[in-house]
Amino acid sequence: MSKSLEIFRFKYDKYSKLDTPTLFMNPGFKTVTKAVEETICNVKETLKVKANIRAFVLPDNTFAGKFNAMVSKNNDILFIGITEPLLRILDNKELSFVIGHEIGHAIFGHVEIKNEYENLSSQCREISADRVGFAAVNDISVAASTIHKIKYGLKHQNVKFSIRSLMDWVKNPLKNYSTSHPIDSLRLESIIKFSMSKIYKEYINELSYVFENNKLDKLIYSKIKEQILHE
Repeated sequence: MSKSLEIFRFKYDKYSKLDTPTLFMNPGFKTVTKAVEETICNVKETLKVKANIRAFVLPDNTFAGKFNAMVSKNNDILFIGITEPLLRILDNKELSFVIGHEIGHAIFGHVEIKNEYENLSSQCREISADRVGFAAVNDISVAASTIHKIKYGLKHQNVKFSIRSLMDWVKNPLKNYSTSHPIDSLRLESIIKFSMSKIYKEYINELSYVFENNKLDKLIYSKIKEQILHE
């Protein structure tokens, strides 16, 4: 995996590794199309990741849910599973964000984590993975549309939404709302601010930035806690 991407880890993304071997994606699932394989190759090239990735199509009746993707690992092989309904609604750029996100989980060791879902730790891990997903596309609108579609399951030809409207939820985040992922508006806010952070600007060889890394992480973490714990 690319060590350079490890610098994207959200400061509060801390985890415990499993004592047992990591998962092995069910080889009985059908493989993805060549077009999807090409997208994966493009993402690997963009992120400068040399991982051996095998991708499979998950039926929507699996534990993954209808619009979802996941990654598992066996030795040096990454297995990315994407549900068939999700593949139908995403365009190539949005799929790149999803693939980058799943590669991010692998980079940060999330495939070796104990089962911790609807809590603070899980949401912090998603912030880390979103950063790699964004680096795969370098486009806020792509990140926003991907997050929106995964939630509502709308085909890309029919999606019309406003980033500004989605961001309005940040002003009044839901309280005591705990899921494995931060609320959509907070995920988007985190990505937008990350795109202007020192760590990302240095990654893309730009000098100017808006957010210091530690201050940004502290800000996002406080908002995640406010959402979950109503602190």
